[in-house]
Amino acid sequence: MLAEKHDGMLATDDNAAYQFATRRPALGPSRVIDTVEILRSAVEQAIITAQDAVDIADDMAAADRWLRPVHDGQIRVDYFEPGP
Repeated sequence: MLAEKHDGMLATDDNAAYQFATRRPALGPSRVIDTVEILRSAVEQAIITAQDAVDIADDMAAADRWLRPVHDGQIRVDYFEPGP
């Protein structure tokens, strides 16, 4: 895996790939992210707003692209806002 070889991160919305990669000793859960985590990071860094993140997620769904099942029914503004 390139992420392992180059000490990087892996981004995927494929649930099976996400689960597999988080179990890899050279990656683990701290180096595997999905679209929601990318969007949350962009909101936290003030690159986009939480509403922008919701709009992007909705646009993905409209294009028949899906987020990981763990996020089903959760996509709303407060889901992307930084926690305390």
